[in-house]
Parts: sequence; C-alpha cells; structure tokens
Amino acid sequence: MAIAEVGDIVRRAQAFDCGGTCGNEKVDWFALVQRVQTAREMFDGGGVRRQHPAAKAIRDSRDISQWPADSRNLVGCGSDHAAVVEHCEEADECVMGGKAVGNGFEDALAATDAGDPVVGEGDAEMPGRCVSSGHPRHQSASVGRDRICGNGFYHRGITRARSGRLTLAVISTNNRIGLDYRSEAASFATFQRPLVDIHAHINGATASKIYAEVQKLYGVRQTYSMTQLPACAAVREVMGDKIRFMCIPTFSDPDKGRAFRHGYVDAIKKFSKEFDAKVMKIWSSPRLRDLVPDGRADVWEIDSEWRVRQVETALSLGMMVMIHIADPNTWFSTKWSDSSKYDTKAKQYESLERMLSKYQVPWIAAHMGGWPEDLAFLSGLLTRHRNLYLDTSATKWMIRELSKHSREEIVAFLTKFKGRILFGSDIVTMEDHVTPKKAMPESIKSDQASSPEAAFDLYASRYYALRTMWEKGGERESAIADEDLGMVDPAKYNAMSAPMVRGFDLPRELLESLYFAAGEKLMNDWEQGTWKPV
Repeated sequence: MAIAEVGDIVRRAQAFDCGGTCGNEKVDWFALVQRVQTAREMFDGGGVRRQHPAAKAIRDSRDISQWPADSRNLVGCGSDHAAVVEHCEEADECVMGGKAVGNGFEDALAATDAGDPVVGEGDAEMPGRCVSSGHPRHQSASVGRDRICGNGFYHRGITRARSGRLTLAVISTNNRIGLDYRSEAASFATFQRPLVDIHAHINGATASKIYAEVQKLYGVRQTYSMTQLPACAAVREVMGDKIRFMCIPTFSDPDKGRAFRHGYVDAIKKFSKEFDAKVMKIWSSPRLRDLVPDGRADVWEIDSEWRVRQVETALSLGMMVMIHIADPNTWFSTKWSDSSKYDTKAKQYESLERMLSKYQVPWIAAHMGGWPEDLAFLSGLLTRHRNLYLDTSATKWMIRELSKHSREEIVAFLTKFKGRILFGSDIVTMEDHVTPKKAMPESIKSDQASSPEAAFDLYASRYYALRTMWEKGGERESAIADEDLGMVDPAKYNAMSAPMVRGFDLPRELLESLYFAAGEKLMNDWEQGTWKPV
C-alpha cells in the first residue's frame, strides 16, 4: 500500500459510510486485502533496518495528501522491500480534513508482523482480532486529526512481480489485486506490427509522458486522441508522431451552448489547420441534454441543424466521422431512466441511421456502437450500413458487458465483421491525475488518480484489461473496480466491486485485424482517397 494511496482509502471509507464496528457488513475490506496479506510469506523483514529522517515528517504531517508519493524512498532496506507504515489502534473514529469518516480505514490495511521494517519508530504492537461472519478483521484504527500516531500496528502492501522480485502493491480502484502492470505487460502476445488505439483522450504534458510509457509497454504505436484543443500542442510536444488528433468540442468552455454550436465549427477548422485532423467526433450522450438544455431543436439529435453544419464542415476538410451514441444499459436503467427527457436507448439510433444513409463516408461508432449488450442489434446496424465501423473503447463498459457473451458469439461476430471492428481504449489522461491538488474538480475523471504512480496504474489497467479479455482464456475477476455494479444494485455491490472478465482467446488472425490491420487500412484508405464501403 503506497503512502500516497492511504488518503484515497480514507476517502473511500467516507463514501462507504462505514460504521464504527468491525462487524460492518457493507464493506468487506478483508477480502480486498487477502492477496497483499500473503506478503508475510514473502517478506524477509527483521526489525527496522535503518531509520530515516523523513519518517518523522510523515508521522507529523497534518495533510495526508502531502505525504511523499514514493514511499520506497523512506525505508532503507533495499529495492526488494516495500514500505511499512504504522497507525493508531483503538481510536473512536477516522478523521480526514476535520471530518469524521468512520472506522472503515482499518479494514483497508493489511497488518504485518511487528518486527518488519517500518516507516516510523518501530513501536507498534500486534493488533488483536475480532470476528464477524467468519472473517477476521483488524481492531479499530484511525488516522489522527493531526498526525499518524505511534503505538499502533503496521500495514503494507507487497506483491511478487513476474520477474520474481518483490514490488510495491498499490491497492486502488484501478488495481484491486495488487498487480505490477509493468511486469504484466510482458505476458501478452507480440505481433510484427504495433497496436493502433483508435480512441483515447490524452491531455496534459506530465500525464502524457506517463501514458507514453504505458503505450510503449503495451505495444501501442499509434494513438488517435480526442485531446482538448488548447492542450494539443503540449501533448504533441511529448508524443510526436505517436499521436494523431481528432476533433472534439471544447468541453472546458463554460458556455456549453457555444461549445456545441458555432464554437465547434470553429474548433473543427482549427483542428484541421493546426493538427491535420482527419476525424471529427459527434458526442451524443444523453447527458448533452443536461449540458445544453435549450438544444432540443438544434443540437440534441444527431441530424439536428448544428450537427449537420459541423459534419459538413468536417467533410469539406477531408474528415470522417466518429460518433458517441447512447450509453450503457446500466445508465438507462438509472440516471437516464426518465425517457420523457432522455428518450429510450433504441430511439437514440433513429437520427444516427438517417445520417449514416445521408453521408456515405466512414463512421466509427464508439464503444461498440453504444450497445455491446446486444450483438444482434449491432449486427443489424452493421449490415444495413456498410460505411459503419465500431471501436472497442470504454474499458470498464466493454469488459463488463462483452464478458456476458459466450466465446462462440464473440468469435462469430468478429469474424462476420472482420475489418470493421477497431481496437480502442478510451483512456483519459489529465494533469489532475498526477497531483492531489485538482485544477478541474468538476471533472468526473479528476479523482481517478492523484500521483504519477497511481496515474500509471489507471492508464495501464485499461490496456491490461482489454488485452486480457481478447487474448487470454478462462474467467477472472477484473482488476478494475466498476461503480456501475453498485449503481444498479447498491445493496449487493460497493465501490470496489468488479465484474468477471471472460477471456475470449481470439485466434491470432482476429487479434491482428482488431489490434492494427483494420484501423490501419481504414485510416490509410481514407487519407489516400481509396476508401470504399466494406
């Protein structure tokens, strides 16, 4: 458990509304940390190897977010050991930013033997145990209002990498099982040509450097990114020709009516002139109706006045079209359930089909066309419109819903529409991911990570999950927590719950088409003027 992640765990405890007893059944943190608790069998501790001056700074810190991000620098016991941190026991409540957050904190931490190396003064005592429904849990513990207390017990996360060395395991919503994503990258197939990610959102100079490492590790050479226009120059400076930009509305514009009307026409022209963009995106999530509440007549529908203007501007500049249509079924059964405002999911596609027929250029329907839950529907859509392609982006959505189909169904679908299904991740990077100080707290993506290492796990987890689903066999629980589960059934799932991932073990021919051949052919044919409907 990296020190920088402890604050995130406390915040999650608040989100879970943990009670003050060990018997709280809403959060089974013990199950979460079983894997990292096996570190006892791998760790060759033996007392504090060396005290470090930074230890006192950690213990006295008033702000958890200010703890040093790399806890490995705080223990002088060699590269094969992870840091161990102590905290108080038997406190009445956890406190974060002056707010009581209950006692959920203690169950997030794997206890260690008192003799293990520790960041602190080595004065912790072994915790007692209590039992609830057969699960041993740690005794009460908390983060004090002003500092990390002594006289408590130790915790740490540690895992064995594929190389055999022991590495720090950061347990988070993006790495529930303590994987070393750098090491795991070597477990996937290699190809003569690199992968093409047709759908990402790369923003931020520092964040894009972290993404560039992930991109290389997971075999991706070319990423097509919907980067916010003001951020494109900085990202291109980092990534060079490994990134190509797509047009997207300026979501950061406080005037959303302008951003989705004439502001987007202006942005399309700039994307073309300054970055030679060859794809424009229409974003048609039901949420647009909240962002532009006066847009019923001219913005909401895909074939409405301003959408047509934007598409025709893009086509005049040599672009094809990407479309975000609809949203997950889980959202239509919850936050988009008011069909009088958001329409039904099926109705979202009526205006799309009119546009597909009217403009005979390539259209890429993101996120498996917005309906990975229904392969029969997608098959009909692809059959009716030979200019339509799908991408596999939106990792959590894809692994949750595609895994519900059998291998036979997936292989048959990909075989039937070979050359029209494109690999995409929907990875979003931003500077807020590398720091606890958020410049864009209003963004739903801002809190996904708060340190460089957490950002690495966030980005790497998406490629890891997608490639696991496509390449490997068997079933396994996802390493990524999926909040949609709790959205639909909050009594059964919490914020760390995850779906099962089915490995489809695709034939190499289908993998090559999905990963790079289909994307390369589509983009090359379009730019060379040789594209024809499939």
